[in-house]
Amino acid sequence: MSASQQPGRGNIFGLDPSDGPLIFAFVELRWIDAAKDDRMENLMARMHAAFRNVLIQTDSYHSWVYPNYAARFQNPFSGLNKDTIRRLKAVRKAYDPSGVFARLQPGAFDFGQL
Repeated sequence: MSASQQPGRGNIFGLDPSDGPLIFAFVELRWIDAAKDDRMENLMARMHAAFRNVLIQTDSYHSWVYPNYAARFQNPFSGLNKDTIRRLKAVRKAYDPSGVFARLQPGAFDFGQL
């Protein structure tokens, strides 16, 4: 994280060395019956809330969410400041003006919400 503080580097999430070290935790559930989608997504949201509560209670919680693995109930861009959001939208407009990436990006989080 300290490397992102060097001139010409950085991270759009505003992560600072004082925020870390951070440990990335990823829990993946799989199922084959599409009729269970709502039930399983509800289970994931409840598991996430339970993990989050434990981390908050132990003063170990950080709100950063890795965008590639964000679930529908998470918004990895919610903590970004307005200048960063404007910058990301300008990059999206310059390199993907028709929104192909937002439409075709696999995964649960809708990047079109940015």
